Amino acid sequence: MVKQSGDYCETKTRKLIFIWVLLMLAGIFTAGCTYVAFQQTQRDAANQPAAQIAKQVAWEIDGNMTFEQTWNQLMGRDSQTTDTLFKTNLQESDMTQTLTPVVMIYDQKGNMVYTSTTPWADYWKLPSGVLNNIAKTGEDRVTWQPEKGQRFALVGVKAHPMNNSDEIYYVVGAYSLSESEKNVDKFAKMLLIGSMAYAIGCVVLLALCGFANNRRDGKKLREK
Repeated sequence: MVKQSGDYCETKTRKLIFIWVLLMLAGIFTAGCTYVAFQQTQRDAANQPAAQIAKQVAWEIDGNMTFEQTWNQLMGRDSQTTDTLFKTNLQESDMTQTLTPVVMIYDQKGNMVYTSTTPWADYWKLPSGVLNNIAKTGEDRVTWQPEKGQRFALVGVKAHPMNNSDEIYYVVGAYSLSESEKNVDKFAKMLLIGSMAYAIGCVVLLALCGFANNRRDGKKLREK
């Protein structure tokens, strides 16, 4: 009788452990999917400032003004356009130190002809594949890391100057991923704490269930 009771308790314990493992697997899967979804949402959100600035500049080049006009505005040479986007939103800044979205313009040979950020061309030389993809598809979106600790969301589009339909420029907007990655790190820590609380909660819940079942089974045995 004692042996049967011991076997019964061992069987119940194994069942509870099995249920706990299933709950942990379900929790890990859910937490993983939540993390990936949040990370991707943050990454996609970083594309918006880059896409906005790239498409605005490309629009002004493509069929709306000559490249020379756009260039003069970018370089601040046109005193009559002081209230335009270029004079208000494209002031030169150090992209490695600020969160200001910047724009870079490349010619068909891949040479940079303008950037609103410092340092200049040597630092911001893009991989040839990025410009090739823009040339083929008209747009490309990538994550770019020019050096360790510096990661950016890039959105590149193709532009045709109004005064020369054969001439093509590639306009690339860039936005730092530093804040997005900080948000993801904070979320990962919160998710880890929540997962640990979930695991402990499952243990407590199963222990209470096991205790309640044992009391019920013991009561039945005494009644017999």
